[in-house]
Amino acid sequence: MRKYIFYLLILFFVMPQVFSEDISVNLKSDSDSFLTGDNFNLNLVVENVPVTQKCGGIELKINYDTNILSLSDIELDGNLNADYSELKESDGTIKLAWFITPPSGTIEIAKIKFNTLKEGNSEITLSKTAISDSDGSEYKNVSITGLNISVGALNQTISEITLEDYKTDEKIDAVLSFNGVKTPIKNISGKISFENISLVGNPSTLEVLCSKFNYELNSNNFSFFIVPNEISENETIFQLLKIPLIVNNKNYKISSELCINGVKIQNISVSEEKESVDSSKYVGLMFYVDGDYNTETELSIGNPKKVKLKACNYDKNITNISGYLYINESLFDVYEYQIPTVSEVYNKLDSSDISLNESYLYFNISMEDNGTMGTFSILEFNLRSKINKNVSSTIQIGNLSAYFNETKLSIDSKDLDVNIVEKSANANPTVKIFYNIYNNNQVHFYPISYDEDDDLDDLEYEWDFDDGTNSIKDEPIHTYSDYSRYYVKCTVLDALNASDTAKGVIELLDIAPVSYNLNTDLISTNGENKTLYLNVTLNNPLKYSVSAYIQFSEYGNYNPLNSSYNVLLDVNEIKNVIIPINVSKSCKIKWNILYYPPMAVDSEDIDIGYYLWSFDENIEFKEKPTIITSTEYVDVNNSKVLVKVNRVKKVENQVIYKTISSSDESVVYYCFTAISGVFAGLIFVQYRIR
Repeated sequence: MRKYIFYLLILFFVMPQVFSEDISVNLKSDSDSFLTGDNFNLNLVVENVPVTQKCGGIELKINYDTNILSLSDIELDGNLNADYSELKESDGTIKLAWFITPPSGTIEIAKIKFNTLKEGNSEITLSKTAISDSDGSEYKNVSITGLNISVGALNQTISEITLEDYKTDEKIDAVLSFNGVKTPIKNISGKISFENISLVGNPSTLEVLCSKFNYELNSNNFSFFIVPNEISENETIFQLLKIPLIVNNKNYKISSELCINGVKIQNISVSEEKESVDSSKYVGLMFYVDGDYNTETELSIGNPKKVKLKACNYDKNITNISGYLYINESLFDVYEYQIPTVSEVYNKLDSSDISLNESYLYFNISMEDNGTMGTFSILEFNLRSKINKNVSSTIQIGNLSAYFNETKLSIDSKDLDVNIVEKSANANPTVKIFYNIYNNNQVHFYPISYDEDDDLDDLEYEWDFDDGTNSIKDEPIHTYSDYSRYYVKCTVLDALNASDTAKGVIELLDIAPVSYNLNTDLISTNGENKTLYLNVTLNNPLKYSVSAYIQFSEYGNYNPLNSSYNVLLDVNEIKNVIIPINVSKSCKIKWNILYYPPMAVDSEDIDIGYYLWSFDENIEFKEKPTIITSTEYVDVNNSKVLVKVNRVKKVENQVIYKTISSSDESVVYYCFTAISGVFAGLIFVQYRIR
């Protein structure tokens, strides 16, 4: 501190050199006219600081009429980065100094907040204003602009009961305040009744000095009579009483009758002042909803919200975190609960167990390696109101436990207050039936819905298929057992049971408008490219022209020339399409044929999209015959020649060709033997004849 004071002395008093520049110090406001009890802000700005000398330090004091205005706060601009700053709200003093990176140009110094106390005029001025350059030399001839404020009187007295740092089941203070009071005040009296609230201490006066203060506590009723002393009887805005209490549940009620000088106050309100949380600095678990970190949100029936539970600014690595969220199941639906896929937790996930049991959403999440730290999402879920009433409830975080490996970590958390807001009006939804027919008898139904004031995700559907079966699915698929005409109905209901019904006839036909041929057996080796030709014949037995599409699917192992072909067919027209398909190994070729009728062939309530037929064929590659060439030299010296062939496990598509060759000597011997045998035979025959 002594070092900073020494620098300030150098900046403002020691250096004798001065500069004459067009530097100005200004107080700026959007308005200069207010009413008693209003709050307003002024911006304090220094302009035209030269780049050559820059700004090394500022000192000034804010002056105003303390009978009319009250300075409530001075908030320095977050981009100042001053090395030294000193603020005194009590006397409006601001001191700043820069030692390393002095600013230049236009410098936004602070936002100054005022409360208006009573009617009148006040000039807000700046005194003791000194600005130095980065070398400590003071700028001279600095222009200073203040502001003249006019405060008018309220046409009525306003009273407010504020529940400070509001939480249920915890001790808080109710503060009774007044604004725009007609003076002088001779007495203040009143009676305040509490429902679902317990009084837990004695009330006490705050800003008003009293010559008399009588009160009585009776069950949950509080009555009082106050006579202020001469110092306080001319106050127009003040906090009167602090009342310790506990709010037992969200359905509390506070009613009051208050009088000043015997005149009844007509404008009395009750407000909750919740503990403010700076999400940029808060370390712990907090809810993210409505695009920001919040401890409170509103919800109405038919308009669900996505809620995230996030760890904020956590400076330790977490490898395991578990606990539960209490979400009142009588008031809310919770669905699609999971770890967000974009979260750092999801990328490092080792294991997770997330389950919903009645009003408790449990989570137990473990991460790999060193876990994660900083700001990251743990859970996300959709929240939907079940009721249409003005009711509040708190989503509470319980049984929270966090670890880094085996080391237990302490972690804070903030609950989320959800205020259900009743909808006073409700528009009816509308629906139209849209359907597609698969393979003649399977029907895929789709509701085309519109709801002016509700989220479409909150609509419910009731289907009647006219064959004795029903469904409550959003987009049901139904297979009919008979080909016939069916009178289908679809009723849509919103969260408040407003409804609309669409109905119409669908006709199922036993038709076969497609025939084809395709060579499925190929004599080739896997990997060798072959071209097949799918020959498709299309005819149109329907009562209207159609646009037919041939569409291939799952064609990673085969390659049609085009993935889709379009053919226009008039009624009873027949057309043929030949499609080349390249294949290089055994696979299954799949294709669909779709007939698209013209738009709106049914009615305003129901309409068909297309007919679809599915086909597939297995293509088998059969290997070419394997030719085995083997040469063996056999010496024919015996009357028998034995040829042996080794037995193999399986012979498929194989042909064996045999060729026997011999040496010249073997041939001579063979011929001599053969001729001798012939002559011997002839002699034997002749002998037998004789």
